[in-house]
This record gives sequence, structure tokens and C-alpha cells, in this order.
Amino acid sequence: MILAPPQKNMNAPCSISREGESGPSTKARTAVDGIQTAFWLWLGFIVTTQLATVVFEERNLGLYLLNIGYEFVGCAVAGIILTVWKPREVRDAAAQPA
Repeated sequence: MILAPPQKNMNAPCSISREGESGPSTKARTAVDGIQTAFWLWLGFIVTTQLATVVFEERNLGLYLLNIGYEFVGCAVAGIILTVWKPREVRDAAAQPA
């Protein structure tokens, strides 16, 4: 769901975007998909990098949980917005009669 599987021909360009789109895409279409993508990014980048403050600096675990908690909320909100936000031409094309 996050990325397309690698292609067998390694010389071929790897495409992870939706049809008609340019650039990378996670293929997330709903707010839940956006939250799921945000969760995995949060777990991989925020939780792991902030863990050093507890392990090496011996800070309070509660402070660590508070810090990573508000970071998750920010990531989730950004994931929702980026998932449900449609480009203007897609929105306009959907509103016009066929």
C-alpha cells in the first residue's frame, strides 16, 4: 500500500504514481490511508530519532511520550490534508457534466 513493488527489469524506470499524475504517490485515497501513511513515517523517523533523548540523555519517559505524541498529531493532520486535497483540475473536471 505504501509503495509499489520493485520492477523485475532494474533498467526500467520505477513508477509509484497514480495514472495521470507526476511525482511519487503512496496511493492513499481516504483520510484513514493518510493517517496510516503518517503513522509509518512517524514511527520510522520521529520515534526512532527522538528515542536518543531517553536512552542517552536519560530524560523522563513521559516527556518523550508527550513530544512524540504531538508530532504524531501533526503528521496525522498533514496526512489527512494531503490525502483528501485534490488538485484544482481534478476537482473542476469532476464538477463539470459529462
